[in-house]
Amino acid sequence: MSLLCYIIGIICIFYCLIIGLFVGHGTNFFLIWGFLGIGLIGFGFLWKKGLVAALPMWMKISLGIIVSVGVMIFVIVEGLVISGFKNTEDT
Repeated sequence: MSLLCYIIGIICIFYCLIIGLFVGHGTNFFLIWGFLGIGLIGFGFLWKKGLVAALPMWMKISLGIIVSVGVMIFVIVEGLVISGFKNTEDT
């Protein structure tokens, strides 16, 4: 699991750098990918050291709920954004 976190974290950081260096951007929102990558690498480190397994059960459940709600919000917002693409008309 820690190796998977490391790999995805590195990909996120690499993606952030590509957007920042080579793609035109109007905001700094692309930095979320860098923060996500750093967070995943940190989580992978904690998992490898066995610190995640040592957490109390209530904390594991709370973290699971927070992550699940975050993923659901992300999916809903992305669905709204994607569904809005076809509503543009030339007038």
